[in-house]
Amino acid sequence: MKTYKKIKPFKERSKPKFKHPDGEIIYGTILDEIEIEHGDLKGKLYKYLVQKILYEDGKEEFRFCYYYINFSNPKRHWIFGQFALTLSKEQYLEFHKRMQEKGWI
Repeated sequence: MKTYKKIKPFKERSKPKFKHPDGEIIYGTILDEIEIEHGDLKGKLYKYLVQKILYEDGKEEFRFCYYYINFSNPKRHWIFGQFALTLSKEQYLEFHKRMQEKGWI
């Protein structure tokens, strides 16, 4: 039996906010996401996500992020991982190509 709340569907969550090193803040919209759960109910449970993000300027990127629950905390709730990698489609494909070339995948 799960002893924690589900994460809201992405369409019900607030818009992602991205702060650039120069201080500029931009917002995006989550168009879609895929998730994989990992862990166990005795330690930590992770929900790894890849989100397709549309920015205000019309550009799209993929955000690799996660939520986790620490079950040693009596107030069990999902916590968003503070740092997340964002890649354009071209950058993702270049990484994928290089991983294949090295025999990683």
